[in-house]
Amino acid sequence: MSFQSDATAPAWAARAAVAATGLVVLLAFLSGGTQGIGASERDYWFSPADQPAVQSTLPTLDTPYSWPWSPSSMAGRAAMAIARGRRTALRDLAAVASAAAVALLGVWLTSTGVPLYPVLIAMLGMAAGPTMWGRGIYWTVDTLSPALGLFAIWAGWRWSITRRSIFAVAAGLSAALAIAETVVLPRLAPVAVNVRLVRASSLAAGLSREFTLLGVILLLIGLAVLWSKAPPRRTLVALVTGLLAWQWLVPRSGFEPVSLPITICGWAAVAVGLQWVQQTLTRRAGRTLIVVMGLLIIGEPSLIRARMWALGKDARSEEQARIAYGFKVSDLPAGAGIIAESRRVDASLLLSSQKAGTPALMVPQAIEPVQAALTRGASLVAFPGARANLAPLGFLFERSWAGTTEVAALADRAACVDLTPDQWSDVSLLMANGSFI
Repeated sequence: MSFQSDATAPAWAARAAVAATGLVVLLAFLSGGTQGIGASERDYWFSPADQPAVQSTLPTLDTPYSWPWSPSSMAGRAAMAIARGRRTALRDLAAVASAAAVALLGVWLTSTGVPLYPVLIAMLGMAAGPTMWGRGIYWTVDTLSPALGLFAIWAGWRWSITRRSIFAVAAGLSAALAIAETVVLPRLAPVAVNVRLVRASSLAAGLSREFTLLGVILLLIGLAVLWSKAPPRRTLVALVTGLLAWQWLVPRSGFEPVSLPITICGWAAVAVGLQWVQQTLTRRAGRTLIVVMGLLIIGEPSLIRARMWALGKDARSEEQARIAYGFKVSDLPAGAGIIAESRRVDASLLLSSQKAGTPALMVPQAIEPVQAALTRGASLVAFPGARANLAPLGFLFERSWAGTTEVAALADRAACVDLTPDQWSDVSLLMANGSFI
């Protein structure tokens, strides 16, 4: 099997097709972020069962102020400055960075000689997968990591062909920045990520979720094809093997089914598997078959995500995020705190308060911190989720307003009553809020 590009697709046509696909992906990310399609996949609703450290740390990862000197944080603050403080600039930056990563995947694969059709299918499949889709509609502290990593891979590939020092420098610098964001920074906040070795069963489930079952089969075919080829293909195999080991050694976010290197290298292997299928059959039959495969790979996650959005799965996350977006911490009384609600809500509150120069006091949604604040006489407000979780624990709330936003102000906590056998205790007044202690 030849690894030469399809003769019917000139170099300029391949570049134009890759660029056009990248533009389509960008528009899809922007539209998905605006409508909140798949937003619940990146959200997390806190409860008293969660560790206070997790509740305090996780939302800070979605603001460009937690690690101010990381490339993504500096780019996020620059985007907000250009947009004159508009917070949706972070979401737009995430869409641009993720679409650029998808386009770089296409540039890299076409430069290695993979035909155009498999490359375009791999690009669209990567964009529709849960890892890149979540990154495309929501800004995180390592937003630039996919683009930096893929640029490093492409530059390293070009250096292996041309031996030009500029590609070596570009590859080294981009790889260093990507590693700093994906390896060094997560270890500074280990409570916010899943620091554990991934079992083989969970890895298999993550691969199926990211690539679909058909995509996993094509991935295995692609790895087998790459392994059988002579250099410089063996350079790519060594790269894939080394990055696969990343899955077992580096902590990753629990919001993504597999690690970022697995995602990048997996979709590259899928493209090679599609190439093998295309070149095994006749030209027309091969193209028809891989197009059908591509529709299945791209359509499965896209249709499921769109269906769940239409059924309202993302409605709660999007509605609460919009309320938090319009919430002003300055409307609260001086010294008042906010009980943790969810990842997106808290991140929006922290971002708006940091922009205003009055950092919000966030109290974890747990019995001890809330009770301690209540004992000190501090004013606390809660959103619907926190109120619903804390009311059964005896905390009493009153309806209040912060500007034009309705909130629940913490008033007191119902006292505990010892229930003893054969002795009557009137607890009706203590259970007025529906609590049972």
